[in-house]
Amino acid sequence: MRPDDIMEEMREYKSILQDKDDSVRELAERKADTQMAYRIAVASEVARLRLEGETATLSELLAKGDFDVAQKKREAVVAEEVMKSCFESMKNARANMDLLRSLLAYESKERFSRDV
Repeated sequence: MRPDDIMEEMREYKSILQDKDDSVRELAERKADTQMAYRIAVASEVARLRLEGETATLSELLAKGDFDVAQKKREAVVAEEVMKSCFESMKNARANMDLLRSLLAYESKERFSRDV
């Protein structure tokens, strides 16, 4: 691989990292919003069940089993997993950049030793 090719690939990974970095804030807000919606839904359903005379323990279990509440939990889990996936993607891009840096250093050393 030529040094110019390596540098071009490194620029591509840098762009990927910048895009992912921009996405992290949006994903973090989405995660927080979905978790908040889930907690509010559980609390509302528990309160409703308690007013109907259910016990505290049973109200909690019934609330989490409610379809709308469970849907909010699902959304929260998906948001968290998407954020984790984004971090893993960033980690992989960094590892690839490190590999390219090493390759570039090796290529530079090889060229220098051939020219001497």
